[in-house]
Amino acid sequence: MIFNSPPTGPGAQPDRLIGEARSINEGPLCRIDSLTTPGDAFITADGKLIVADTGNNRVLIWSSLTSSAPSVVLGQDAFDRCAANDDNQDGTSGNATARTLHHPAKVWSDGTRLLVSDYDNNRVLIWNRFPTGNFQPADVVLGQSTFAGAMPNDDNQDGSSDALPSARTFDGPYGISVDGNRLAIADGQNNRVLIWEQFPQQNFQPANVVIGQASFVAKAANDSNQDGVSESVPSDKSLSNPGNVLFHGGDLLVEDGRNHRILVFKRQQ
Repeated sequence: MIFNSPPTGPGAQPDRLIGEARSINEGPLCRIDSLTTPGDAFITADGKLIVADTGNNRVLIWSSLTSSAPSVVLGQDAFDRCAANDDNQDGTSGNATARTLHHPAKVWSDGTRLLVSDYDNNRVLIWNRFPTGNFQPADVVLGQSTFAGAMPNDDNQDGSSDALPSARTFDGPYGISVDGNRLAIADGQNNRVLIWEQFPQQNFQPANVVIGQASFVAKAANDSNQDGVSESVPSDKSLSNPGNVLFHGGDLLVEDGRNHRILVFKRQQ
């Protein structure tokens, strides 16, 4: 829903609906004017609208907020295609490639770079230049060594999940935020946030910093003593299924989902 001005009270009507051709709910559909379980919306400084259409395995891009329809679709070659990892566009799910998606969750852009957390492919895709065409392949992948990888915590890239994560793997990547060259990604099922101090330029590039765990090979929730066992009581250094992340004024805000709190990490000088 788009409000041209902030709502002033309950029951305020939006000025525009995205994802429904009419004001009634028509249910999940695969077409140019529909969304299915959208996960995120992001507006760039130059006014582009980017939507993670999670259930339709695609990312939609509007050239402006006033555009009547999206102009670009990523993850599919047409607006009536919605299968996961459908590289040959035959309508059936297949294996991951540089141009497919499987439940994209979150998006971020500075108007030039575009990042998408491709949740069920356990990777984050990076376009170094803002995509201008449908089905455009990504330039860099994090979480996997190649664009064909999709398993969680697969550090040796043998196609099977490892028992523990590493500095370069994900299990359910979610929120994304960039502060200049610093990149933060919420690695939800590993109960941590990964930080790259320099913006990644290579596939499978490892993170430099981990929040929520003492090392890159730990993953239990609220594991303050790092014994590998999840605990019910959190601490100031533990996380449980972190979701969104946001750099603000050099600090990092983390939505600590299952702990029902927001944590603020001050940037170390």
